[in-house]
Amino acid sequence: MARENYVVVRAGSQWRISFSGNLYGTYPDAAAATAVAIDTAQKAAASGLAAAVLVEGDSGSFQTAASFEPEAPAPG
Repeated sequence: MARENYVVVRAGSQWRISFSGNLYGTYPDAAAATAVAIDTAQKAAASGLAAAVLVEGDSGSFQTAASFEPEAPAPG
């Protein structure tokens, strides 16, 4: 199954969210960008997509901050 990756990256003195080859938002720190990315990833999971948030560390490596599996539709 494909997974939507929301990647929090440093851009000079600010932080941005990289998704599908595009950069979104400008945030003063990694925590602010990560909070927005997690909220967006949760919404993706609620709509049936697997999603993850990765955050760039000081060494340039990436750590997974959150991972979400698609939510099953409510029985109806």
